[in-house]
Amino acid sequence: MKKTKKEKPEKFDTNAAKACNNSGIDKGQAGYYKAAIRDFDKAIKLDPEYAPAYINRGNAKHLLGDYKGAIEDCIKAIELDPKAAAAYNNLGNAKGALGDCRAAIKDYDTAIRLNPKDAQYYCNRGTARFAMEDYAGAIEDCTRATELDPKYADAYHNIGSAKERLGDYKGAVEYFTKTIELNPELARAYCNRGIVKYKLGDKQAAVEDLNMAAKMGHAGAYEIIREIKGIEN
Repeated sequence: MKKTKKEKPEKFDTNAAKACNNSGIDKGQAGYYKAAIRDFDKAIKLDPEYAPAYINRGNAKHLLGDYKGAIEDCIKAIELDPKAAAAYNNLGNAKGALGDCRAAIKDYDTAIRLNPKDAQYYCNRGTARFAMEDYAGAIEDCTRATELDPKYADAYHNIGSAKERLGDYKGAVEYFTKTIELNPELARAYCNRGIVKYKLGDKQAAVEDLNMAAKMGHAGAYEIIREIKGIEN
């Protein structure tokens, strides 16, 4: 039997795909997620085996609330590059957004095993542990994140939130204060610090923090202030 000559695979334009991917990253960082996705689509069309484009498109889909689409892209990226830690991290983010924190933690475990030096992976796993009421585990992960990145404001905030849940109000205030030092624009840090200060009996300081949170656009801060004043009156 005559053998059929095997066709050569189509040659992909990886350089052009990288350029489109980089353009998509720039647009995503500017908040233009739909435009970013169009660039990632182009990158994938130019090179269907270019894993970073799937990772980045999945992240943009996540930011638009398309969690199932994000999961599909992350799975494809992992098929192409099983060592892509970022794909596992983003997969965990999407699963967590859908409420499956247990599965998310497994993905973060893999991301950390592949890249144990990325602070974000620990912080994300800590967030998932917090959602499962594993506050000690959340503190452990987010503390590791701050060791890797001492300026990681969200990690300090997560530690503060976990300490508040464990009844360590003074510790919570300390970490919320550190969060604010690093990111003075984080309204929820003022709001949460205000709540904890009230629990510690410092009404005036609590209202000051809550007023600051409200001025910064925190939707629930004014309502909390009204509740505090109602309790006191």
